[in-house]
Amino acid sequence: MRKGTIYIILIFYTLIVSVSLAWADSGWKAKKTTHFTVFYRDGAEWNADELLSNLEHYRKKVIELTGNKNAGHTFFTLHDTGILPNGYYDPLFDRIGIFTYPSQKRFISSVENWSRAVGVHEYTHKMHITNTRDMPEMATTFFGTPFQPNLWMPDWVLEGITVY
Repeated sequence: MRKGTIYIILIFYTLIVSVSLAWADSGWKAKKTTHFTVFYRDGAEWNADELLSNLEHYRKKVIELTGNKNAGHTFFTLHDTGILPNGYYDPLFDRIGIFTYPSQKRFISSVENWSRAVGVHEYTHKMHITNTRDMPEMATTFFGTPFQPNLWMPDWVLEGITVY
């Protein structure tokens, strides 16, 4: 067999496998408001509604706090990770993930509303980190996310503003 034929077979095999894997993970649904979209799986519709409601309610306060008026449309993904309560903001791909918590209607330590606490917290991360103007904004536009100056702040500043 020639080298070219082997490469074509490998590429074809990779495409088939990737499409198959994507099809196997296609049970996602979405809910959308003016400023947010939440992707979720079956059984998490209540969580998606609760998250969207809280995000729309607190959006103006987050903009006021961070000074970032150029948020655009923000995407969230709800992940069911069992009993691990957490969330994340990925600045490289501009995505936010929220881990659902099984006891949504009960208190979680001192947190009364889990989707409000973690959803607004992670949204504040996005709004704070992506708030760039002038020269840093030009550098971010040309060279990408790693040139956002707020991304390189100490952790106590990044977490401090979101906890506030």
